[in-house]
Amino acid sequence: RALSHDSPIHAVFSHDRPDCFNHTFIGHNDEKINIGKSDRMALQIIWEKYTPSFWFSGHYHYPAHGIHNGKTEWTICPAIGLNERFLKPYGYTIWNGKEILRY
Repeated sequence: RALSHDSPIHAVFSHDRPDCFNHTFIGHNDEKINIGKSDRMALQIIWEKYTPSFWFSGHYHYPAHGIHNGKTEWTICPAIGLNERFLKPYGYTIWNGKEILRY
């Protein structure tokens, strides 16, 4: 259904992220490398067709961000509040339509 969209897509909000984004699996995320592989591959196809400027996901709950291929600024949004496993407060992510603000 997403691939039938004919106009440009500027931002994507998804649970997982495309497989091409260079994200290191950290700590409790190690086991997630094989979970959702088919979902990440499907999201990869969406990225290849639309190359949006921004991509937000949250599956890993550990804050990370980068730029893929100089085209897409991606952000893995953190869990909000105190994460008992890492014992540090997490922040939040705001996208104002032009830039990403991380706290």
